Amino acid sequence: MVANPGASAADIERDITEKVEAAVKAISGVKEIRSSSVEGISQVNIQFSLNKDFDVAAQEVRDKVNLVIPELPRTIEPPTVQKFETNAAPVIRLAVASPCPLVETTRIARRSVKEQLETLDGVGRVSLLGGARREIRVMLDPLRLRAYALTPAEIASAVQRRNQDAPAGTLEQGARVTALRTPGKLNDAASLYQLPIAYRNADPIYLSDVAQIEDAAQSPRTITALDGRSAVIVQVSKRAGGNAVALAALKLADIRANLPPDVTLTEVGDKPVFCRSDC
Repeated sequence: MVANPGASAADIERDITEKVEAAVKAISGVKEIRSSSVEGISQVNIQFSLNKDFDVAAQEVRDKVNLVIPELPRTIEPPTVQKFETNAAPVIRLAVASPCPLVETTRIARRSVKEQLETLDGVGRVSLLGGARREIRVMLDPLRLRAYALTPAEIASAVQRRNQDAPAGTLEQGARVTALRTPGKLNDAASLYQLPIAYRNADPIYLSDVAQIEDAAQSPRTITALDGRSAVIVQVSKRAGGNAVALAALKLADIRANLPPDVTLTEVGDKPVFCRSDC
């Protein structure tokens, strides 16, 4: 799956889905490729023949997707590759809760729980329900834009152009060659405030001159709660022939030991979980 927030379905199809499909169709053992392109999201489902090793197939898909990333729009989020059985139902459900803001709880659930469980051999797919991602909002002032003779498209182009890492050559040490990159990603609202977007008579115009900037969270499309408290639900599905329950049970002790002390990880099982989708 590749996300490019704000892009139309037609742009997603042309700029992402078609390129990913072309990259993965050459993998040996591919039986069928199905895709969907909706606003902001490209999803490509690849079905392999039964004699194809599951882990090898997943790695080959990752390799092909990584090769095509330079051809995709710069505004995409990092692509995700997940392996799962088409009709596999979740065999384990976990609730991650904390007193932190939902964005931080979601980050913990993704990095400290989901990504750890995905490394287990018997696990097919690990997905998150609920939660929220961080979002930096730029709210343009039409009057200020007019005063500086700027357009929203020019602002968007300037932000995209300056908000990226840049190649900085290579470092050669004997037979070892290391590629160097200059970090240019902007990680907070304060950095955006000081971002020059244009010049007038050699004087810079900063983004803060024409916009208000807010470090916030994306509006949630799904709300999940456990015992009346907001939570992020982690669903684990097993792989064909895998024993995800036993493997995950062994891994949970390690995961809990590495969580912050105020974060709880609860095995939900048959316990009722409230889930409301606003999609």
